[in-house]
Amino acid sequence: MKKILIVGAGPAGLGAAHYFSQNPYFDVTVIDKGKNIEDRIKSSNSSLLFGLGGAGGFSDGKLNIHQSVGGNLANWNLTKNQALNLLNYLVEHIYAKNSPEPLHKIILNESENEQLEKKAKESGLRYKPIQQIHIGSDNLPKLIANFRNELISKGVKFKFETDVSNLIIDNNHCKGIKYAQGEEYGDEVILSAGRAGQNWIQKICKDYNINISFGDLELGLRIEIPNKIYEEIEKISYDPKIIIPISDQVKVRTFCTNPSGFVVLEDYSDFVGVNGHSFKHRKSNNTNFALVTALNKSQNVNSAEYATKLLKNISDNTGKKAILQSYINIKNNAPGIGNSITVPTLREHIYENISDYYPAETLSALITGLEKLNLLIPDLCGSNTLVYAPEVKFRQIKVQLNENLESSVKNLYFAGDCTGLVCDIIHSTATGWLIAEKITSKYKTSELV
Repeated sequence: MKKILIVGAGPAGLGAAHYFSQNPYFDVTVIDKGKNIEDRIKSSNSSLLFGLGGAGGFSDGKLNIHQSVGGNLANWNLTKNQALNLLNYLVEHIYAKNSPEPLHKIILNESENEQLEKKAKESGLRYKPIQQIHIGSDNLPKLIANFRNELISKGVKFKFETDVSNLIIDNNHCKGIKYAQGEEYGDEVILSAGRAGQNWIQKICKDYNINISFGDLELGLRIEIPNKIYEEIEKISYDPKIIIPISDQVKVRTFCTNPSGFVVLEDYSDFVGVNGHSFKHRKSNNTNFALVTALNKSQNVNSAEYATKLLKNISDNTGKKAILQSYINIKNNAPGIGNSITVPTLREHIYENISDYYPAETLSALITGLEKLNLLIPDLCGSNTLVYAPEVKFRQIKVQLNENLESSVKNLYFAGDCTGLVCDIIHSTATGWLIAEKITSKYKTSELV
């Protein structure tokens, strides 16, 4: 029997555990610094990023069924058809199976999407239609609890509130992990620390000479508008993925749209950021979506260090609250939301000028992007449009993996958001599943007995 240690109980870690649980010859333990799902629900914003289900466990719960939206599975040695087959398999055998109610599959009308794609192109934008499934922020915790129970019934063990500090490395082979309670040895170690764990992953890679490259850290805004402004495009696309070219070097993109949703605050310990949630059974009168742009295009510069200082400065000066400003007031360089009749769904906000904190070129690109998007969504740039900051998307490093999805340290693997190679729930799940498949294929049955 081979012992598997999985650090991180988010979608990637659970995806790996699911694959291993189908084979009785693997002894699997999943370790996470956060709490179990029931305890996370009772906690504050500080539990939104760690614990069972990871950051994805408290997201809006959308599954992007596309080989390159949410993460390019070609980086994990899959063809388009293989990627789609795997994603659909995971939907059926994990998400649909454990959901407390039937999943909401969003039907794409081919003709309407073609018209929207054409209209976007005429406006200088790029729209990509994709198949999506919506779980709902209220259903996700129940789904995760059901999934955990299934894994436990198959022998998977969980350790919560256990902060892994380091690895046990001997002669470039990973032998186990270290934490305050002691050490634990294993035959294979998978690190799936999530997007909030990228700083720790970066330190691990530096300490053990694991090759990484610096990716783009995206900084942006969370836009909140009355539902009536968005309702026409929602009929065609629930969460449209739109690319907005600003110049040859700069582009802005939309993602994480939440019709009738809520803006929420995420606590990253040193700073806070905003995100969006969408529930199946609880609705607001507003729609929100993210608008982001890459902070640094250089592959040789760690933009995370600069961004962390910027974000910490915002939190230090706002008392760990989001900045809220109306679009009109941003244009007039005035704090507050003026005479907007849109009721903010996030209470933890403060009225200040976003321009006092964001780099001028970044904010300019984002506002220009919003104004270009107004060509596709009329009345988007009006007095009732609210703008929150900061919105941040961490993909500051990309871990280099070999053809077996293994790092340069033997028996050490990286999965999910922390790799910088994927950034959504279903693709993170897929990476854990694929790594577990590769590990299983290493061993002959006689070696496992």
